[in-house]
Amino acid sequence: MNVYQSNDQIDRGEPIAADSVHAAPAGDIALVHLSESAPLNSYADVDANYEVTPGDTDSIFGYGLGANKQPTTTLRTATVTIDGTSTDAYYGIAAHLTGNSGAANHGDSGGPLVVNGKVVAVCSTGDENDPGANINAGSNYVLLSQSADWIETTSGVDVTP
Repeated sequence: MNVYQSNDQIDRGEPIAADSVHAAPAGDIALVHLSESAPLNSYADVDANYEVTPGDTDSIFGYGLGANKQPTTTLRTATVTIDGTSTDAYYGIAAHLTGNSGAANHGDSGGPLVVNGKVVAVCSTGDENDPGANINAGSNYVLLSQSADWIETTSGVDVTP
């Protein structure tokens, strides 16, 4: 597997090979270890203490299909409303979201839910097999909080302030 650092699928930049993948003991979460350091100037902040707050409006990001299975070449974002808790593909704790300006679709798995500028969850499943042009489709984003200790132990990165 290769990892790219870009917001553009056509000009993805130089690949970095992954040399291992680690699955979390709970939920649809995995960490990918790169064979060499990624030359990034900054990284997304993580809020591993986040608790689901129904009614919050926040943002999701991804490269998944657009309406009616249209491929995308750039990173997309959409606003969503958090409905409450749910379960992910592996029965972990997730936040259930409803799309406002767009919804998660095929190819968005692993993309972040960003609340107050911090990553709190990643895309696991959608409520519909193919949401088509339904910008209000629901999805389930697995909460990073349930695996915070495992993330810290496995990665060596402190994610709990």
